[in-house]
Amino acid sequence: MKEKFVSAFVLLSTVLIGCDGGGQSQKDACITVDVTADYPEKELYIQDIADVEYVPLETTDTFITHGMVKGVSKSLIVTTNWGGSGDIFLFDRSTGKGIRKINHKGQSGQEYVSATEVLPDEERNELFVMDYSARKILVYDLEGHFKRTFKTLDSTYYTEVLNYDKAHLLCYKQPAEGDNERASHILISKEDGSLVKEISIPFRKLATPVFTQGELSITPIYYLTVPAQADYILTKTSADTIYRYTSDGVLAPFIARTPSIHEMETQVFLYPTWVTDRYIFMRTQKKEVDLKTFKGFPSTDLVYDKQDRSISQSRLGFRDFEDKWFDLSSQPLNPEVPFCQSLAADELVEANKEGKLQGKLKEIVDKMDEDDNPVIVIIRCKSPRP
Repeated sequence: MKEKFVSAFVLLSTVLIGCDGGGQSQKDACITVDVTADYPEKELYIQDIADVEYVPLETTDTFITHGMVKGVSKSLIVTTNWGGSGDIFLFDRSTGKGIRKINHKGQSGQEYVSATEVLPDEERNELFVMDYSARKILVYDLEGHFKRTFKTLDSTYYTEVLNYDKAHLLCYKQPAEGDNERASHILISKEDGSLVKEISIPFRKLATPVFTQGELSITPIYYLTVPAQADYILTKTSADTIYRYTSDGVLAPFIARTPSIHEMETQVFLYPTWVTDRYIFMRTQKKEVDLKTFKGFPSTDLVYDKQDRSISQSRLGFRDFEDKWFDLSSQPLNPEVPFCQSLAADELVEANKEGKLQGKLKEIVDKMDEDDNPVIVIIRCKSPRP
């Protein structure tokens, strides 16, 4: 769970003007979402929307992983474990065979306290490791040899780090000591971490999903940067507008939320989770916690269908795994592979015994034991038909 204190505000009237103009095509036009509406339910299947790869990760004495997917590149899957062991695992994307285990956990200038984010860059033969608590990014080659390191800008924290292009990382910069007013998305150099561009969204006052009562502070899981084909979707929780940041550096309105976050007694936040050629998946999150059970932040998954211009509550299932729903709250990765889901071996083996699996997934699980490494579900957006 990450602490992300965010800020921004754009008046809804201004947003709606922006949605009407700007010369956007219908495909990319700004839409309006009422976060309090009771939308009808729609059930979709991941195989109808995306190309799906099932990759069973090899299990050996060296390669034992919980399957927290940190990065996927052309030929690699990178995972870590829960608990901060410092282990970073590189697997072959096509076969799942273990390639290398890297661990440079420590206190020296060439080591990390924790591997919060791990980004493989095969073109540069580099692995970028974000050490959140130490406020630095370490760069190794894909064999695990140290190359260089650079600190975060102005002693800030980077709560999200994505591989933007050949020369830049896209980060969400959170100043220290809760100074939310200066938080922003930034582009930094992969070579030395220097600031290339700050992408700021104006705001009038702050609104954060972090629940506080007295000395108690509870932070839900959410992400503010989502790949959208060649572009990225940028969210600021204090704003009533969610933006698309295009590959040529243009910031354009993408979603306008209503009512305003500042008009709600109990605030409901909105986050895009996945953007395809036809669908925009989103999640609402209510700032509400039961202090007896410490359960809270109830959420609802929504989907906007660009074809019929409708919004529905969504459930995204597997055609080859009965009663299994795809989790759209996982960590965003990159435009080619927006996200992955890890399926635990014991869950898969049990489902197979109950006759809930079929097709390629069943073929894989037929050869698995319950103590094996997980199967990674890799999602790739289908190319639009001509």
